[in-house]
Amino acid sequence: MLSITLEFVKGTLLIRLEGILTKETNKKLMDKIDEMIYEKGVKYFVLNLEGLESIDDISLNCLMKKYYEAICNNGKLIICGYNILNNNTINSLIENKILISNNELSALRMINI
Repeated sequence: MLSITLEFVKGTLLIRLEGILTKETNKKLMDKIDEMIYEKGVKYFVLNLEGLESIDDISLNCLMKKYYEAICNNGKLIICGYNILNNNTINSLIENKILISNNELSALRMINI
């Protein structure tokens, strides 16, 4: 089960996840992000993973795709609360230039809008 909480702060969409993000629950999140990008025109996202119990590789790849979609729309996607991720995963995300922050406040500062 995956719970998604959305909150707008200073033109940025905060997405807080709780539960398990897997191939089966991933579609719900991707649909929400797509709706915000393509229907609402949102450009700035902070994805808080603090409440996640687990995340699979397919979901991580989908997050990377959403990162690139945000960039292509002149936006940003920042991941925070990543305690669930191991160091290899974090290094992989950094190598792919995904912005990573310790918490939502510092992520909002990184967006700097």
